[in-house]
Amino acid sequence: MDEIKKEREEGLDWEYMGEMIKEREATGGKYVTPMAGLMGQLFAVMAKTIIDEVGKEKGEAILEKAVRYFGEERGRRVAERVKAAGKPLSLKNFLVFGDLDSSTAISFVPNIEEGDLSLSINSCDFSKYPDDWGMGEYFHYYCKYIDKSTLRGYNAELKLEVPKTLSGGDDVCILCYTVKEKK
Repeated sequence: MDEIKKEREEGLDWEYMGEMIKEREATGGKYVTPMAGLMGQLFAVMAKTIIDEVGKEKGEAILEKAVRYFGEERGRRVAERVKAAGKPLSLKNFLVFGDLDSSTAISFVPNIEEGDLSLSINSCDFSKYPDDWGMGEYFHYYCKYIDKSTLRGYNAELKLEVPKTLSGGDDVCILCYTVKEKK
């Protein structure tokens, strides 16, 4: 009996579901999309839908407004945690109390030059998985605004430049945090 017929006629049972668990484990996670990847795909689909519904110009404006709002809200929440811990709103504390689990979602190399921090991100699940669906151009609206907005919500005096993004077609994302005063 084929599986569809079995399910329709007999329904599910624990033995059958046990087979499913073993078969899923045998795939070794081959078909699993990490949570960050799913969120990237969700954003890209929403961005495409908005642009398709209201047009490119209006859609881009809506996406920019939404991503900036989201980023600033994230930054404010990080700032609240830092303040609750009795700490200053420094870049160090932004990184300590930040809400992004970068241990699995992104792979980066930090660099400190002349007292400022840059991150070179060479792998990003948020961006990779929308690309797998051919929707990287729509996910780029997120990358374009999120990091600066989050930092602005946290502490508007801190500065960040993002000269390159994976979703923008570059081979790496570059985030340059300027903290040292130039003399």
